[in-house]
Amino acid sequence: MILPDKYEDLNKSIIVVGYRIIQLLREKELHILTLHRKLCKRTSVDLLYYFDVLTFLWLIDALEINNNKVSLKNDSKKNLH
Repeated sequence: MILPDKYEDLNKSIIVVGYRIIQLLREKELHILTLHRKLCKRTSVDLLYYFDVLTFLWLIDALEINNNKVSLKNDSKKNLH
C-alpha cells in the first residue's frame, strides 16, 4: 500500500523506505544485498518488503537493476530531490 493508514509505522512505509534507498544510491551503485544491509542500519526492513519497495521504484522508472547492481537512472538523478 502506497498511502499509509493510521496504524502503519511511517518509517516503514514504501515512500519513506524508497526515499532512503534513493539517498543511498545517490552516492554510488550498490549490489542488491549490500544496499539492503546499509538500509537495515537505518531502519529494520525485512527482505520481502525491501524487494517490494525495489519493485515499486523500478516500476516508476527510478531505478535500473543490472547484474544484481542497483543504480539510479541517469534522468532520475536530475529530477529527484
